[in-house]
Amino acid sequence: MSTKTLMTVEQFLQLPDEESRRYELWQGELIEVGETIFSHNWIRDKLLVCISNFLMSVKLGGEVLVETGIRFDSTTLARPDLCYWDAEHLARIDPDHSPVEIVPQLLVEVVSPSNSLRTLFRNAEYYLRNGVQVVWVVDRKPFEIHVFEKGKAKRVVRAGEILEAPAVLPGFSENASDRKSTRLNSSH
Repeated sequence: MSTKTLMTVEQFLQLPDEESRRYELWQGELIEVGETIFSHNWIRDKLLVCISNFLMSVKLGGEVLVETGIRFDSTTLARPDLCYWDAEHLARIDPDHSPVEIVPQLLVEVVSPSNSLRTLFRNAEYYLRNGVQVVWVVDRKPFEIHVFEKGKAKRVVRAGEILEAPAVLPGFSENASDRKSTRLNSSH
């Protein structure tokens, strides 16, 4: 029987940079994050554009970023595919410090070859326990967005249905679509 060597975020941050690899630290365990694929990046970037355009149009404030290192506790540093911080939380972020120490209000993870839907569901529950209000887990085949919201039952949004997050992005409303479509159709 082998035992895992666990580390803290401070120990993780002391590791040498490796150009060909990216890691996350999950509850003390070093996890290699593999390469993404075109459809993963397409979905992530379409969501980034939709949320960014919404924020500019309604002047709600806040910021949405991709793959930003976030320290969730002393043994977890993750780089979610997409995160949104409202204006209040954004104002508390030190823009010159990594990792970010302020938990986002919305977080998105897209299934990729290096992670499973089951793992991302487990991670979504962890994120909610640690202060994130809404988590979207996007599965590519079949195209579904699993919506986890603090205090509510998980629900699924499929292609052609409306994706919303009223608790953190009041007024945001997008027609969810898969890569077969040319864009996510805005309905706000």
